[in-house]
Amino acid sequence: MKKNHVFRRIALRNSPYLIVELIAVYVLTSVIVKGSSLIAKAIDTLLSGEATDIINTHFMSQLFLFVGIGFTASLVSSLCASQFSVNIKTQFRKEAGRKLVQLEFKYYDQNSTGSILNKLISDIGEAGKFFSETFPDICRILIEAITIIISIGKMDFVLVLFLAVGYPLVLVVSNYSSKRMANLARNRWKKIDVLNAAAYDNIQGIVVGRSFNLMNVMKKKIYDANDGLLEFEFKRNRMSSVAWLLQSIINWLPNIILATLALMRVLSGTITVGEMTYFVLMLDRIIHPLSELPGLFNTARENGVSIQRLEEIMNQENEPSGTYVGNGSGNGSKNGYGNGNGSVNGSGNGFENGFGNESGNESKNESGNGCEKSCVNSGETVIEFVNVDFSYNDDNPVLKNVSFKIKAGENIAFVGSSGEGKSTIFKLLCGFYQKQLGSYILCGRNFEDWNLDAARNLYSLVSQSVFLFPGTIAENVVYGRKGATLEEIQEACQMANIHEFILSLPQQYDTLAGERGARLSGGERQRISIARAFLKNAPILLMDEPTSAIDVGTEDLIKEAIDRISKGRTVITIAHRLSTIENADTIMVLSKGEIVESGTNEELLATNGVYYNLYEAQSKTQDIGKEGEI
Repeated sequence: MKKNHVFRRIALRNSPYLIVELIAVYVLTSVIVKGSSLIAKAIDTLLSGEATDIINTHFMSQLFLFVGIGFTASLVSSLCASQFSVNIKTQFRKEAGRKLVQLEFKYYDQNSTGSILNKLISDIGEAGKFFSETFPDICRILIEAITIIISIGKMDFVLVLFLAVGYPLVLVVSNYSSKRMANLARNRWKKIDVLNAAAYDNIQGIVVGRSFNLMNVMKKKIYDANDGLLEFEFKRNRMSSVAWLLQSIINWLPNIILATLALMRVLSGTITVGEMTYFVLMLDRIIHPLSELPGLFNTARENGVSIQRLEEIMNQENEPSGTYVGNGSGNGSKNGYGNGNGSVNGSGNGFENGFGNESGNESKNESGNGCEKSCVNSGETVIEFVNVDFSYNDDNPVLKNVSFKIKAGENIAFVGSSGEGKSTIFKLLCGFYQKQLGSYILCGRNFEDWNLDAARNLYSLVSQSVFLFPGTIAENVVYGRKGATLEEIQEACQMANIHEFILSLPQQYDTLAGERGARLSGGERQRISIARAFLKNAPILLMDEPTSAIDVGTEDLIKEAIDRISKGRTVITIAHRLSTIENADTIMVLSKGEIVESGTNEELLATNGVYYNLYEAQSKTQDIGKEGEI
């Protein structure tokens, strides 16, 4: 796994803000040192009986100059720190978001949604805190400490030696406690991942939970995860309290000892009262920041755990993609939908006001799909699998030695019992996963050569499980082809038998679909999905039995829409109800990950094989259902 250290690169990219901030901190510290030295001299002058020499033009001008420089340096430091912090956190989130859409699908198979969300939200915050707060604070304290120590050393080197001997004790205790706290932080995030995953599952499964009276089970999952986190937090807080107590004692001990030593140096005549005052002032300036270092080291280690967790994501492999893009060019239309502000309704007024924008890229063909259709001319082989093997893990092969050819314009169906590999073939076709052995050839080129975006532009997917985004209906349809006009969207919806329904809604095309399309029925979601596929106008149509969970009345509308969208395209169907694919040109039967039979419906029924048994079993089930209805 290649390490890219993306967060460090982002920090370096914004380092000028940090550098200016630290320079301002140095200037501010130097001003404080000079000002304190000026006050020390004034005290000595006052004690010597020459008070009139204190208040003079030179003294006051120096004092006001130091105050002005100090305020300016403080303002510059604050502004740079704020800008550095905002830039770091914003760019971290963008980089993490970009990575999430590029990850291989297997990452999502191996990690819970709650864990991924926790990394994206909580860990990003902690990582940003390290680069924008913790690390700059450590640098600031070290700059202040070094500057002040040098100034004290010029006055009395013995005091610096005592400071140098006493303070390492603070660092030793800090290092020990910070290691313990880092381990606790790592385990704490794991507990939070479990809690977030349980909460996410309960939210997503609320309908099932209430339908099956599983609320107590669901609550117990939350309670158990929360109790585990609570018990761990008690342990962590006990450790934090002990660490804080030890550090407080050790932090104040050098302060008391050094102040006493300074007083002894005054009594011995080594330094003046003014110099002692200066030392005590500087001691407070140096001991207080240095006392923060142990806590900052603890925080840095905890932040480091989040950075490691994020780098685990950032170092994951992206989806492999080639460079071949086919023979054609881009998508879009002259008037881009969704580029302005305004209403989108049936009258079209809002569209003209807010969405008319000649921003799309013109396509060579009117359909606007991502590639020309020259690679899928009728009769040519468009898809070919040659001895393809695939498994989600090494132990359980899902596809074994699968070979088939699909010509442009053919209607192909895959059938088989659940778990035989039908959906896996679709995932391989779209490049969601990569086969382990064999060859997958698309339009005469190995799939590995294809740019993923270009290859996926050749496919439209209509699934039985429809996902809609929580935006408007128009926004969900336009995902089929960015830049489509309202007229094109409406035409696609008409072809999908959903336009009249949309116009009957108060907000029409501006109606919000709700999360995952929750405000719409299953049939309405399915027809919007078909409209999206119409708008994409891809030459190859993948259908995962889109009518399997739809009522009879809606099924007729969907079948009519599917018949329209299938014309002139290569159609590949996963069939659960065999009656829906009786007219397919070729039916391929999967069993235990292998294609065991292929042919037309009549040919397969005549063999009395696997397909015949599946067909007979479904026929009996349907007959029983009809008798029950009677």
